[in-house]
Amino acid sequence: MVGDALFGITTQEARQLLHAVFATHLPDTCPAGHAAPRKTALEGLTRLMEELPSRGMNLVGGWANQSAHGLYLIIEAPNAHDVNRAVMEFGLGRWNTLNINPVITVEQLRGALERAIIDDPV
Repeated sequence: MVGDALFGITTQEARQLLHAVFATHLPDTCPAGHAAPRKTALEGLTRLMEELPSRGMNLVGGWANQSAHGLYLIIEAPNAHDVNRAVMEFGLGRWNTLNINPVITVEQLRGALERAIIDDPV
């Protein structure tokens, strides 16, 4: 079963996984202070919000840490390859270093840990 390989996540949950996208850039490529990356960032973020659903993905949430020059996104998608392809096509890689990580919710982790205790008591 797919779920068994994913910390006890059910097959239904495994169909749309969460991916944490960490995008960081240096001050000299910061959209806030430079026109070229600003244009790229505005276009890319607009496309991200508008086009993800048509690609079978969902932007769960996004946050920016301006002083750390970082952008944090949670994208629900079938796999990390789809997320990577989308964020690169949207231009986020032109002004950021991207790190994409499959993640689970704390609730899913807690449930998996509880099931592990039942399946393999200490």
